[in-house]
Amino acid sequence: MAGPGHAEPQVLAVAACMANVLDLAHVGPDDDFYDLGGDSLLALRLISLVRSRTGLRLHTADVMQAPRPKGWSAFTARPRIGPAI
Repeated sequence: MAGPGHAEPQVLAVAACMANVLDLAHVGPDDDFYDLGGDSLLALRLISLVRSRTGLRLHTADVMQAPRPKGWSAFTARPRIGPAI
């Protein structure tokens, strides 16, 4: 089993975005967005931040379905968009 230092770059980027939105110093790959204080409005902010930083297209249902950064690896196969202009 890989430790936190071995997480995929995409997972680490999502975790960093989650920490930013939740105003936390650190969020790990296994931390749950909702357990850390996330809600539907913060989920919208998270989706926007993740899209602008990584190009990953997410929907609010995705956050509910997979509230942990490592769970978002299933969504990395989706088409990406370029950074916001």
